[in-house]
Amino acid sequence: MSHLTETLKKNYNEALLDTQGTFSNLNAEQEACLSHLWKLLLPILEQNDRIDFVYSESTGYGKSDQPIVKKNKDILFSQKVGEVCEKNALPPPSIKKSQTSFTSAFFTSFATLHPDSVLLKFLRARKWNVDKALEMLQEAVVWRAQNNVAELMWYGETNLNYRYIQKKASFIAGSDRLGQSVLYIEVNEVIPAQLSLKDLLKHTVHLMEVSMRNITLEHEKITIFIDVKNMSFKNFDWHFFKLFLKFLTDYYPESLALVLIYSSSWVFRSLWATIRMLLDPVVASKVHFAESFEDVLSFIDKDQLIQRYGGDLQTEYYYVLPYPGENDKMYNTADAQKSIDNFQSAYTAFLDATSAWVAADSNTTPTAKKHRDTCIQNLLNSAQHYENHHVAKNIYNRIQK
Repeated sequence: MSHLTETLKKNYNEALLDTQGTFSNLNAEQEACLSHLWKLLLPILEQNDRIDFVYSESTGYGKSDQPIVKKNKDILFSQKVGEVCEKNALPPPSIKKSQTSFTSAFFTSFATLHPDSVLLKFLRARKWNVDKALEMLQEAVVWRAQNNVAELMWYGETNLNYRYIQKKASFIAGSDRLGQSVLYIEVNEVIPAQLSLKDLLKHTVHLMEVSMRNITLEHEKITIFIDVKNMSFKNFDWHFFKLFLKFLTDYYPESLALVLIYSSSWVFRSLWATIRMLLDPVVASKVHFAESFEDVLSFIDKDQLIQRYGGDLQTEYYYVLPYPGENDKMYNTADAQKSIDNFQSAYTAFLDATSAWVAADSNTTPTAKKHRDTCIQNLLNSAQHYENHHVAKNIYNRIQK
């Protein structure tokens, strides 16, 4: 069973990546939309409103002092990775804050991404309606700010549930036929009742953030391979699923290339009719039920498919605890402050260059664009330096060594 559009099927059959509306392939009308969206966003960034953090059963993903209700008596489900790993592998304590600012949240949220590619994601998600794209973008930035996603990434895996992260519930490996990373999800490894909703959401947001750092300007999306074999009703929670869908569609737009539902499960099929009604039509059009190994190969070549599903990719998920010293750069306060200063200086210069670019006429546009391109490269370089001092290492950093 497939809900894929004919265009998407053709792209995978021909291994042809659709770049329409992306940074490298814009028509004149789309370029005008991008410029207009920046023109509307610039005053908001200049105003730089303060945003308070929020905490509840399902919000606030930083290292809150508020206790999380444990749903399982197994002590291992109450342990964080930071309680198990070596102490010299931990990141330093972050500076306690009660709020952040819109501009800071905007640039730190999308630090590793080309700023134009970020805005283009929201424009495509809102079918090039600039006003709706701006509203969606603002909501996404405010959500990240309110929920303290920056602090979630500061502590990284050390503040996530140890038993859950050991499971093969979700991991990134290989790429699909279009060169996009593949995220594997084994549903029978997920038992929502074993964790608090807050813990589940923190794992989910952290994974999304790590996935976002795994994309490139050329390959902006990921494919999700969902194995529903041996799934039972204990592996599904409607409240969590609805929040996951909202996060995916509202806060990480245009990040999904394809969803492969692998193997057969009467439980999943019994849920599918209801699930489909909840899906955004664009997301629903990217869902395909792969019943066989041959069907999977239409979307993931054998050399990029992990061995568990008949492929040749010798990758098996095994959680590796943080290494001693891997977060040492975060302890160098002088360099950390320098990275902040350089990053702020770089995004200030970028904003000035963008203001000049959107105001330029036909005679001055080439010069303004060239200067802005230079500022963007400086911004991306400084952002990487900033992240080295403000984002804890993750398992993909470890296994690449």
